[in-house]
Amino acid sequence: MYIKLYYDYTLQYGFDHEKGGFYNAGSFSEPADQLDKVWWVQSEGLVASLRMYQLTNQKKHLTVFLQTLNC
Repeated sequence: MYIKLYYDYTLQYGFDHEKGGFYNAGSFSEPADQLDKVWWVQSEGLVASLRMYQLTNQKKHLTVFLQTLNC
């Protein structure tokens, strides 16, 4: 399931685990270096988080959704 691979990568390198939300961009295999949080990245992150929750029923994906929604 490729969506899980991409989503896990995004959580590892592009998610703000302290304040919630997804960073704008970064180099491959390195933490994000564009730490602004633009609306469309948050929108895509919300959709992806809910989709992952639907596919896996793992609460961590719902938690990411809520952290992003409230950041």
